[in-house]
Amino acid sequence: MSRRAWVAPAIVALLALAASVTSIGHDFTFDDRYVILFNDHVHALKDVWRLFGQTYWPKEQVCDVYRPLVTSLFTVQWAAGGGAPWVFHLVNIVLAVAAALAVY
Repeated sequence: MSRRAWVAPAIVALLALAASVTSIGHDFTFDDRYVILFNDHVHALKDVWRLFGQTYWPKEQVCDVYRPLVTSLFTVQWAAGGGAPWVFHLVNIVLAVAAALAVY
């Protein structure tokens, strides 16, 4: 592949990165507090299989959304970073860049 063929995808990736990189250094916000920070179910890898039998929102919240893969990924991120928000933000940045490149 020629060097010129890499210019457009690189620009797309850089634009996606620029749009999302500002989240690094910030804390959990809005629903992240309930779904991740205050939700003990996503704080231990040993119980990750149980997430496939639970709703996305904790019991205190009245909502029957089912997202076991998302909550499993939250559990892995929690374990990898010890609950540090920057890990979650970094994963979101990588996913944003990957999605932008996939659409391109």
